[in-house]
Amino acid sequence: MGLLDRLLGRSTDSEEGGGGGEVEEIPDISDEFTVSEAKRGWVDIEYGGEMYHVRRTRSADGEYMAAYRDGIQGGEDHEPGRVFLIQGEDLAFTTEIDRPNACAVTNDGTLAVVDWGLDWSQDLTGTVHVFDADGNSVLSHEFDANLEPVAITPDGAYVATSTLDPDRSTYIFDVGAGRLALKHHTPEGPVTDLRFVDGEEWLLELRAPGRDPERITLDGEPA
Repeated sequence: MGLLDRLLGRSTDSEEGGGGGEVEEIPDISDEFTVSEAKRGWVDIEYGGEMYHVRRTRSADGEYMAAYRDGIQGGEDHEPGRVFLIQGEDLAFTTEIDRPNACAVTNDGTLAVVDWGLDWSQDLTGTVHVFDADGNSVLSHEFDANLEPVAITPDGAYVATSTLDPDRSTYIFDVGAGRLALKHHTPEGPVTDLRFVDGEEWLLELRAPGRDPERITLDGEPA
């Protein structure tokens, strides 16, 4: 259990047997891994003899790409999703995640992932994971709420995610300190997009359809 989870009284996925899987040994790139651009926002990846048509996002400097495929529901058996971190044309790491549905990656390869969990019931649940460029877990926090977007500062210092109804809140984590820095409630409705904005200090921009963007400081004050 990490420091953040001890502070917040939460368990990590690895201790509960779900969510983030073991980082896999990287295969011979020339034989086992290829990546090619598909339609906008998607790539095709061949890995371990399988083809993956996956969503992708890039770091601000374009050095890293995060690609992810959602889990698949199939009767009583559910197939977990998969996340890839790619540096240039090389696979940095890959791991199974129950249902990755949003990713953000920094210029140094720090990767944030929103995991919906392999439970297609009406239960409210979600997990935010943060990995370093080698695939080591540096933060994992489970919520009693469904999650939507994720954002991370280019230096990997802060990560943010937002919950859907009924919680309707945005959470900012200090990754280095391993602590929850802020919970910001948005009673007017859930937030569907998050962006960190660099200035004299980091600001977080919250967006949702039909509403003007809102900017807050890391202390939750209007900016």
